[in-house]
Amino acid sequence: MKLLLTSVGLKGHPEIKKAFVESLGKKPSQAKVLVVSTAIEGDVNWGYVQRTMRSLKNVGVTNICVFSLDRKIQRAELRGIDVIYVCGGNTFWYLDRMRKTGLGKEIIRLVKKGVFYFGVSAGSIVAGSNIESAGWKRAERNTNHLKDLRGLNLAPFVMSVHLDGSNIGVVKKAADKARYPVVGITDRQAIFVKDDFATLIGKTSEFSFTKLAKR
Repeated sequence: MKLLLTSVGLKGHPEIKKAFVESLGKKPSQAKVLVVSTAIEGDVNWGYVQRTMRSLKNVGVTNICVFSLDRKIQRAELRGIDVIYVCGGNTFWYLDRMRKTGLGKEIIRLVKKGVFYFGVSAGSIVAGSNIESAGWKRAERNTNHLKDLRGLNLAPFVMSVHLDGSNIGVVKKAADKARYPVVGITDRQAIFVKDDFATLIGKTSEFSFTKLAKR
């Protein structure tokens, strides 16, 4: 199992881009990447998807397909996928749409088989055991009133992203009350998870932290 969980994707620290390329297991030009987004072509947020596609092409990935979480996923669409790249957005909406489209179950199945998972912001948070952290900084609102906040549980911890000096105190306070492990990263960092081991990538002198589960 391989996960690379980031705040801002490939535009973060250069080591993140390096880790992405090295984790493909093949040349970027040979990899097939599924970009997952809640944006639909033509809407106001489609520009984020286009920027994501450009960042992938900049590292040599040319075989890119997009799934917009607006319909049921067909297993045939996932054939040959090497990387599942989940973009940012509202985490509560992401998790809800993953459940309703069936993609969440398919992601779990594929990652367990060795497909590489790359998360950006909300895409990183949904990979954890719980998405409660999305609301800790008041950056996101649970406007769809999602009650079950259990994540995909690909990573055995909860992610908090976009840490900086203005919010780390609030996040640490919330994390201290949490009943599960919490990992926080800045925009210049990422967490690489391979099987049972997690490694911090990027600018290690910044505000990252890990809070182990309470016994």
